[in-house]
Amino acid sequence: MQKMLRYSKGAVALPRSGAGVFFMIDYAYPTMLAERALDELHRAMLRRDYDTALEQALEAATQCRIISVSIRDMAEKELERVNAHRNTV
Repeated sequence: MQKMLRYSKGAVALPRSGAGVFFMIDYAYPTMLAERALDELHRAMLRRDYDTALEQALEAATQCRIISVSIRDMAEKELERVNAHRNTV
């Protein structure tokens, strides 16, 4: 099992054999934060606390942006891995 080093929110470094360390942007943590923000948004709307609901909507949108960057990063790394494998075969 690989040892993971956690950095500031969402960034994870994974050791790569023979190539040092590469960074992966975690999608799971921002996803949980977005879910929590959406839940709080819903509760705030039920209380008619529109200021809190708006803050939570912005938080959810921010986390979703981080998630989208993570997905793109993961897709690019997968493509690089596939291309590198093709070049060795």
